[in-house]
Amino acid sequence: MKAVGLEKETDGQMAKAASSLEPLTDAPESQEAGPLAWPSRRQLFIGLLCYFGIHVIIRTFLSSSVDLDESEQVLFAQRLRWGYGPQPPLYSWLQIGFFSLFGQLIFSLALLKNLLLVCTYCLTYTNARLVTRSHAAGVAAAVSLLFIPQVVWESQRDLTHSVLSATLSAAACYCLLRVLATRRAGWYLLLGICAGLGLLSKLNFGLWIGALILASFSVRELRPAVVDKRILLTAAMCVLAFLPYGIWMLTHDQLAFGGASKLKLQASGEWLKPAAVGIRNLLVAVASFAGPLVLAYVAIFFKAPKSPVSPGTETAYEKLILRALLFTALLTVSLVLGFRATGFRDRWLQPLLITTPVLLISMLRDRLDPLRLRRLMVAGGMVALAVTIMIPGRILFGAKVHREEPLMRPYAALAAQMRSAIPSSSFRVADTGLLAGNLRLALGQQTVVTPSEARLFNCREPHCLLVWDARGRDLPPQALLDWAQTWATTDLSQVPPRYFTATYKFHDPRQMRLGMLIVK
Repeated sequence: MKAVGLEKETDGQMAKAASSLEPLTDAPESQEAGPLAWPSRRQLFIGLLCYFGIHVIIRTFLSSSVDLDESEQVLFAQRLRWGYGPQPPLYSWLQIGFFSLFGQLIFSLALLKNLLLVCTYCLTYTNARLVTRSHAAGVAAAVSLLFIPQVVWESQRDLTHSVLSATLSAAACYCLLRVLATRRAGWYLLLGICAGLGLLSKLNFGLWIGALILASFSVRELRPAVVDKRILLTAAMCVLAFLPYGIWMLTHDQLAFGGASKLKLQASGEWLKPAAVGIRNLLVAVASFAGPLVLAYVAIFFKAPKSPVSPGTETAYEKLILRALLFTALLTVSLVLGFRATGFRDRWLQPLLITTPVLLISMLRDRLDPLRLRRLMVAGGMVALAVTIMIPGRILFGAKVHREEPLMRPYAALAAQMRSAIPSSSFRVADTGLLAGNLRLALGQQTVVTPSEARLFNCREPHCLLVWDARGRDLPPQALLDWAQTWATTDLSQVPPRYFTATYKFHDPRQMRLGMLIVK
């Protein structure tokens, strides 16, 4: 009886704490009259659509070649499969859909990525607005993404999986905020779907969703929503979404876990030195990701007067964001100490730290006056303009600074020369993913693979074309020859290779040469 009474008393205390937390609602913009009401929500969204629409146009007409991550998507989008390699398959599934709707074009690649970026900015605005109950803070948080190099530059330049994972990280944060505020089953369901899709976008997303749940449980006012039985619905949807790919990972372990080498896990040997190297690399990655944003905030908010803000229940949500990032750091450090991971890069942190602007602006919202917001908008606009100029500039003027970019290579011209020499009943095996993706894009519906992905596409054509970058060699690379020996019935030494040459784009006088070998 005492135990039952104690349980009822505990439940009552938790319910009382939960009832003291007002629902998250969008504060009317009329409450922020004057300069802080500009830009309005509609103006912000239209501005984002225009900015990213310009980037779609630039990328579509800039070059017919693709970079490394883009070529991977072109390569994987040839077939719909449960998995393709070390990276989860969700981005490739989406790319297949966009190719089906708009054709196998550069436009389809650019449109998908920039739509995801628009969603990331909009979700950042919404999350900050919900946490701070301030439209101005939401605008400031969205604009703050322009000060993160991985988001504003690298995401436009070539990233794919990290872009999608960052979008789903912001979406999961939004769904969790709604779960905590409303306790409705629909939001629990959506949170589970976001969690499952996030794991299908990038596996380190699991650190973020775990940190969110731990952070919610650590805040007393938010804990009742996490211990609610409907959280089982969230877990079930997450497992169901991830299960097919999880089964594929177990049956294709060599392909699925091939990317573990990027983290440079140390399986044996001493512990202290790898742990120290891992912590150092992690700190460098965090500094390169969030450092410019922090410096921009220091410059803009330095000596800003502190205005009084009315105390509100949003403090619990600020704690949530702060503790989520702290738990993310704790889990990542545990990965370093437990598995001696040392290969951290700033792009790996994108889904884990994408909510940093929400935390910073919630901490400084009482210093966000019209002057600081205007300075933030001007600085962000200057960064956006610079990126808009530099993205095509690095390609158009790359030859003048003796810099080579994959988008400068004449893959389309080389494919046009090769087309007449290619048997109709054949598939192509390229020595690198970059070459394979570009040939696939240039050759249309013809199958192009690399040796490591050849078995995924079940190629049964009677002829095979070995294609390699022949600028530094006349014969195919050994890895390509080794694969061909397992497939071909002819003596490769008796087959004469053919070579095709074309001049680089954008007034670059250099020549690119491809070698081709037809085998049976």
